Amino acid sequence: MNKKHTQILLLITVISLWGIIIYKAYNFLYNPESEIVSNSFARPAKQTQEETDTLHLLLNYGDPFGIQKTQTYSVINTSIKLNPKNSRKTEPPALPVSIPALNYQGLIYNPKKSVNVGIASSKKESLLLKQGDTVEGWVVKELRKDSLSISHKNQVVWIRKK
Repeated sequence: MNKKHTQILLLITVISLWGIIIYKAYNFLYNPESEIVSNSFARPAKQTQEETDTLHLLLNYGDPFGIQKTQTYSVINTSIKLNPKNSRKTEPPALPVSIPALNYQGLIYNPKKSVNVGIASSKKESLLLKQGDTVEGWVVKELRKDSLSISHKNQVVWIRKK
């Protein structure tokens, strides 16, 4: 009796499993919006991670071939303001300080710091210049795509890009 009882229980289990398999196959074939299709065969969404640029240029190296061509263009503002009331107390204008021989090469915009950085080279080295930097006693006042403005006391010099 025990053996017959086990066979009946196994037969019911096998029939119910085949019934579930047939039901799922029928549901898959004739119902396109079924759970099987939406959960089992759905592709997972691609996970993207935004990467930030960590590249830094180090442009403070010398000319590898020893060829240094520098041509500078400069405009000097030599206007002198005289005070007519105190004409005897006026001092003679100061002698112009020698202008640094810079070769302006261009402008780089740094989006992280929102700063313009100019690339220039002198006889000694290549330079990365920001507004307010000092080169041989001259202060960088303005950086543009095509020119660089430096000043010393009342003198302003524009150096153009080549």
